Amino acid sequence: MGSKAYFRVLIQITLVFIFACGALWGQDHEPPCINWEYPFMGAYNVPIDSTLSLSICGFCREEEATWVDPSTINLWLTPTGDTTFSLDLVFDYEPVWCMGYSITFILNRTSGIPVGEEVEICVSAMDSAGNLGMDCIFFTIADTGGPVDTVDTEPPCFSESYPHSGAANIPVNTDANINICGICGSTPPTMVDSSSILIEHFLITDTVLSLGLLSRTLEPNRCMGYFVFFGFGESPLPYNSNIMICIQARDMASNLGEYCFSFTTEDSGGIAGHPCVEWLYPSEGDTVLPDISLHVDICGLCGEDSLYSSWIDSASILLTYYYIAEHEALVFTEIECMGYAVEYDFSGCTLMPGEVNICINAMNMDMVRIVDCITFFVNDTSSGDDTIPPCATWRIPADDSTVSPTTDLVIDICGVCGPAGPSTMVDSSSIILSLEYDSVFTEITGYSLVPIYCMGYSVYHNFSRHPLPWDTDITICIQVADLAGNWLEECLDFHTASESHPDSLVTIMLHTVDAMTHEALPGILVYACHFYTGSLSAAALSGLDGITSLEVPAGPYLLGANDPDGRYYQEFYFEAHDPAMANVVEIIPGSVIDITFTLETITALYGISGSIIDEALNPVPGAFAIVVSSEEDEDWTNTALADSMGNYQLFTPPGEYYVIAFSPGYIPIIYDAEFSWESATPVIVDTARVSGINFIISTLDYLTGDSLRSFIRGVVYGDDDPPRKSTYPYILTGARVYIKNIMNPLVCYATTFTDGAGEFHFSEIPLGSYLLAIDKVFYEPYEREIELTETGWEDNNIILINTTGIQDDNILAPGKLTLFPNYPNPYNASTALTFILPHDGEVSLKVYDLLGNVITTLLEGRCTKGFYSVKWQPDELGSGLYFGRLSAGGETRAIRILYIK
Repeated sequence: MGSKAYFRVLIQITLVFIFACGALWGQDHEPPCINWEYPFMGAYNVPIDSTLSLSICGFCREEEATWVDPSTINLWLTPTGDTTFSLDLVFDYEPVWCMGYSITFILNRTSGIPVGEEVEICVSAMDSAGNLGMDCIFFTIADTGGPVDTVDTEPPCFSESYPHSGAANIPVNTDANINICGICGSTPPTMVDSSSILIEHFLITDTVLSLGLLSRTLEPNRCMGYFVFFGFGESPLPYNSNIMICIQARDMASNLGEYCFSFTTEDSGGIAGHPCVEWLYPSEGDTVLPDISLHVDICGLCGEDSLYSSWIDSASILLTYYYIAEHEALVFTEIECMGYAVEYDFSGCTLMPGEVNICINAMNMDMVRIVDCITFFVNDTSSGDDTIPPCATWRIPADDSTVSPTTDLVIDICGVCGPAGPSTMVDSSSIILSLEYDSVFTEITGYSLVPIYCMGYSVYHNFSRHPLPWDTDITICIQVADLAGNWLEECLDFHTASESHPDSLVTIMLHTVDAMTHEALPGILVYACHFYTGSLSAAALSGLDGITSLEVPAGPYLLGANDPDGRYYQEFYFEAHDPAMANVVEIIPGSVIDITFTLETITALYGISGSIIDEALNPVPGAFAIVVSSEEDEDWTNTALADSMGNYQLFTPPGEYYVIAFSPGYIPIIYDAEFSWESATPVIVDTARVSGINFIISTLDYLTGDSLRSFIRGVVYGDDDPPRKSTYPYILTGARVYIKNIMNPLVCYATTFTDGAGEFHFSEIPLGSYLLAIDKVFYEPYEREIELTETGWEDNNIILINTTGIQDDNILAPGKLTLFPNYPNPYNASTALTFILPHDGEVSLKVYDLLGNVITTLLEGRCTKGFYSVKWQPDELGSGLYFGRLSAGGETRAIRILYIK
């Protein structure tokens, strides 16, 4: 059966199953979501003969989802200029994991699409629950070149891929490649002329020696040019030599472009190390479905066991199973370890149920071979004879563990549970979660379900909404059935941590160092401020070695370092100058916390001073005074700590600033305003010192009510006004969030800040009506009336509009690969690593120990651009410092992760 016929049959079977089980997914109110893969919003000069792609998903958030109905997919194109017509596009589609379809279609000049104009492409689709989703993008179509385009005056341009200019220790028989583009500037482009491409290489000595022209292989790319491959396998370069390679190419308008780069070959004195293999999916002993997609990394650079390393020869890679050797159908992606990420799709060649042995065979360019094998199990997906019940894997908490009363609950429930035999999908409507403690049974509601590969769901619940009791033995039980009616009942026991008492303190070790010299800083005030009560729980000066310790009860804290002599800017954990941007450290009994503050020298000679007092006119020692530049072309913030008399001194460059007073347990206010920054008057700093910027801050009113309490939580994003075509909403950290009196908005009951993931959370709020208000400098204030019931209130898409174009360092730039500090950090049970991917592409997110060993791979594979948050819960891992490393698009980002067991 051909692949398209196979997918049509698969789609028909899937739709029959969906409509037959309509009651199972009856709660789906979420429309399908659309991810544009190529081109992107606002793309310029998209070639007329491009293959365009997008995906439409039914599963878009952590809630009930239904499949996209392929018969409802519509795709059309319209010009945005004077031309008036609409063109329905012909497309192909294939099922994808997110309960939807991958769409591809080809533009061509015979369809009448206006070349050189901006066009709009729209797609719409419905899921089987009748929810309609639609989205559009704009981009400009380019001419791919007639014989001559006299308007094009830009020569072709070049971008290195491998090796980079100035690289050292390149293998003498390396493969090399480079991109040549016709789209290089602002003038109308023409296609690169493939017949004009010449590549010559030289030996650089006292005199440049030509080594001759190189043969090359060309692949068209998306910038109206070619991805060029050339190599030295048959005619190796000389060892330990400086090599220069020069390329020239013309476009169809006869503009000539030239480019040269140089590198150094490796010494011949060593033996290349053996290649190495990392199985990403499946792994040894896994149970999988017959139509899996295999992922494996093969590397030539595998450690420090050789004097030099050699690239993997992609032509040598073979995948063997059932005595079948496969090479042509393998998909290769070059990765940074001098090798390839290899993918193979088994959907077109059925794996038989039972035990499977599969091997990967490869050589590097020095003919050193690696053969690596794994054994896994394949399960039948038929439903007729399923007698095996679902199985549960308890992720958080672990059996017999001690956890916080606000812990997460994570359970994976699978329908595929054995090495052989038919399996059926887990019935999500059958899931019953219950708690038992103090001889009382309580059913858990409000949990989230995420479909997972083993024909089941990952169940998630956070107990911060309704915290568990302190120092109590807890039993959690789950009951669940599959669609064949097989039931599972299973329980887990754990214990909650003891409530903090004055005689039960946790020791925090704190270090202070100079950011420039990295020398220890004595005499720095380090302190722990309770995040909710606002009390300064402990403070001390660092010793001669820059080290001090604090003892505090368990709880959430802001940790900070302040120089009493005014030599250094204040710093909060983690590397923040603004307490609203700081990581809140959750301290639990038995934890070990060791933190270093790196302080930057104050260079500003100007500043602001004043006092911070409460409503009774008493000083508020330890309160924070924060300045934020009000000028559109500036991005500057700093913080000072009020002394025992409530006085503070801020250091700033000359300029205009909004000044904010904040202390936990009090309502944050902006100078000369009530709640919103829009009514504030900026402070003008045009002399060495501006004094008299004083604040009176109010304590939060206590929320009273009956015993029925609930929660409020959400995520805050920022966006431009109007949105630019090249941007999209981004996570907004440090936004102030209030719960206010519905009748008197000046009375504030609770306040918090959005964290590193843009999230805010209030718990234990009495049921009733409230005003939810959100405010951040440079954004339009948000206010909404909410009715809080027992089920809580969640809105995961609150957007504040940026009206000035100012974005501080903690706000995500849409075009930048960014890995946020994990949250919480330090942590005990689980933590979230959040990042933004600005473009579609291959992504790797891994955790390393201090020795550089990979502890776990959290994410590996191709992802569409957007925001991602990945949870990590270590299993049997010791307390200590670890590193999270994100790689995408040739860039790498890293963060420090502190795990406390």
